[in-house]
Amino acid sequence: KHFLPLNSLCTLYYSLEYPQLIYCILAWGSAHAQYISKLSVLQNKIIRCISNSKYNTSTDCMYTVVNCMKLEDIFRYTLSLFFFKFFHNMLPDYCSNFMKLLDGKTNYNLRSTVISSFAECSIRSKHPFVAAPKNWNSLPNNVKSFASLKHFSKNLKDFLINNY
Repeated sequence: KHFLPLNSLCTLYYSLEYPQLIYCILAWGSAHAQYISKLSVLQNKIIRCISNSKYNTSTDCMYTVVNCMKLEDIFRYTLSLFFFKFFHNMLPDYCSNFMKLLDGKTNYNLRSTVISSFAECSIRSKHPFVAAPKNWNSLPNNVKSFASLKHFSKNLKDFLINNY
């Protein structure tokens, strides 16, 4: 770790560890905190290794320096991308019946108002089809206003990282 520059270590992180973290994250990302915390601790260790920090150093500022997202923000990012694709009809047809826009059509004036399925229990409230609209409604309008997936994903990542 002391022989490689920061950008090479980041490349290693994004080629070896990041794919493991994002694999099926929509399915397991809303799991109970006791299960997610083990992955978060592992990710923090990797970030400390990349930034060449001591084991007891806080990782909040290191995520900004390394320019990567925490595990819960990776889930939020992926959930937002999923909903962006729903909003712009980029998902398969079988996904279109799970959520509805307020008036049933894509309208730029309704970007912040989305109806989600009713969740009677806490387990169902974490399901992506229920959590995605809540997550979307919590994003600022300047992040949601992009029409292309490329620009939206870049601005969403910048927004999430700058909140550290």
